[in-house]
Amino acid sequence: MAESSPTESSPAGSPDAALLDRIAELEAAVARLTEHIDGAPPRHPPVDSPGPAPTTDPRGGPLGRRALLGRLGGVAAVGAGAALGAASLGATPAAAANFDPVLAGTDVTSTNPTSFDTTSAFASMIVKHQLNTSATALYVGRGGTTNNGQAIYCNSDSNHEDASSLDVRMSSNQAKGSAVYAYNNGSGVAIEAKSVGPTAISASGARAGLRLDPLTATGPSTGGAKGELRMDSKVSLYVCTAEAIPTIVNATWRRVTTAAPGYDNGQHPGSVGSSGSLNLMASPFRVYDSRPGQSASVVGTGKLQPSTNLDIAVTNVAPVGGGPRVPVGAIGVMVGLTVTSTGGPGGYLKAFPTGVAVPNTSVINWFGANQNLAVTTIVRLDASGRFTLRAGTAPTDVVVDVVGFLF
Repeated sequence: MAESSPTESSPAGSPDAALLDRIAELEAAVARLTEHIDGAPPRHPPVDSPGPAPTTDPRGGPLGRRALLGRLGGVAAVGAGAALGAASLGATPAAAANFDPVLAGTDVTSTNPTSFDTTSAFASMIVKHQLNTSATALYVGRGGTTNNGQAIYCNSDSNHEDASSLDVRMSSNQAKGSAVYAYNNGSGVAIEAKSVGPTAISASGARAGLRLDPLTATGPSTGGAKGELRMDSKVSLYVCTAEAIPTIVNATWRRVTTAAPGYDNGQHPGSVGSSGSLNLMASPFRVYDSRPGQSASVVGTGKLQPSTNLDIAVTNVAPVGGGPRVPVGAIGVMVGLTVTSTGGPGGYLKAFPTGVAVPNTSVINWFGANQNLAVTTIVRLDASGRFTLRAGTAPTDVVVDVVGFLF
């Protein structure tokens, strides 16, 4: 088929007429694109609507197929030049509005949400920062004064056990880097997590799952919400157990203090003491009685002899008649110690953790035969939940009653 000459016409409805209409639409799109390039004047006059396609060559006569193709190539060149100009000049296009495409390096202003739906097996959106600087890979901010708003809201509808609505990973080997950094300069919280399942936040780390930085020098104020944790500059931890009611009642805080500086309880390398709560038994129970025929969890065979050790097991020992036991893992026990039918002319009783050297201390001293004396004391337990009694200079019967424990 012979090529159309410049003098051939392009009747309405022909393929050439449709091509002319498409060229006009593309020219209008190019005009709108140039207006976005840092306020630069459009390279072509703006076209509000395609309008009727021109059918004559400016040099005279109808447009031929060669002229049409040449005009189409010009439109493509102009469009490419406009895009290249924006990149080479470093111009920032105007902010995109509703339904505009999201372009890298531009601001997006929209009253409608932006959604990313994908069937990818990995992620809907991936954001990486490749420069070796302190810059952030993804920064999300929220303005306004409305209450109850969030900068990031994540919700997972997946029923897969390993699915995550937000997965943040950091591969930097720097000690001060953070995979997630949250900052709130208002009166709300930086991170709030809620779950209808068993766990809202699960944290693990090679060194620690959670670290609290002290923010105050003297501990919590009179305000507070139940469940809050705070730490002061002395590294004492405070737990809020009752919420404050403004102008009526202050918040109730319970302090968990640290051990004395430099104290090592010998439980494991780097240990500086244990800090826990004293739990009183619902009812004291007799865990040991050296007198045969008496009622106790463990009954001995006679008096404790001088310079003899007697190990007393405490944890998980059943009281006579049943009842709560001292749980495995208790670190100390509060006991009532009684010496009876003491030997003369006098003596003493020591109590200390099983397995340690005999201390130069005593808990009871007597100064004659057949005395009955009692004292309440706290003794640390060994890893097996035991402590040791030792008599000095004279024999005596011994009774041990458990009052409480430290855990």
